[in-house]
Amino acid sequence: MNVLFSLLVFLSFLPGPKQIDSVKLLAVGPEFGEDAVTFYLDGLTESAGKTLEITYCNNLEEASGSWDAVLLSQTDSANVAALAAKAKASFGRKTKVLLYQTNMFTSKKLSKKTDGIVPVDCAFRNLNSFTADSTAAVDNGRVSTLGCYTAACVLFETLFSCKVFGSRYSAMLDSEDRRAAQLSADAAVRKPFKIKL
Repeated sequence: MNVLFSLLVFLSFLPGPKQIDSVKLLAVGPEFGEDAVTFYLDGLTESAGKTLEITYCNNLEEASGSWDAVLLSQTDSANVAALAAKAKASFGRKTKVLLYQTNMFTSKKLSKKTDGIVPVDCAFRNLNSFTADSTAAVDNGRVSTLGCYTAACVLFETLFSCKVFGSRYSAMLDSEDRRAAQLSADAAVRKPFKIKL
């Protein structure tokens, strides 16, 4: 376990893609809204000195303006390609269209129809594996506090192209849980279709 942790810490110091300081995000779908994930994401963003503006809508027709990224739901899998094309046509080719992963095993094919993936289900599976607790992220169909923080870490890394590991934002979690969530999120962002911890 210590060898794995040391290796992940070492990898977190390697240079990655160019970091982004500000993101204007459009989250499309009824399951996105003001919740604990958004609360934790705001905390992570603020502690890193970055800015994030999120607008929620139920469908693309409700949105107007310019966006750095559009977040689509995997639950609307039949329409992902059409929604991605519509987002690009409406908001510009430079707008990054992302798929919010709710099922790791069926998301690989869908992710090819977008610019990238937000691998939340993979991060949850990593967290469950890392903590040896099959209900660490989701218990009885409800996302736990630790699961919400993990999802926020995945969104942070995906949107800002930087590592969340070592964030000063405590989220009122103990350091061991926070480290498990951050490592799980980072592993999922690097390998979104494979459990790595």
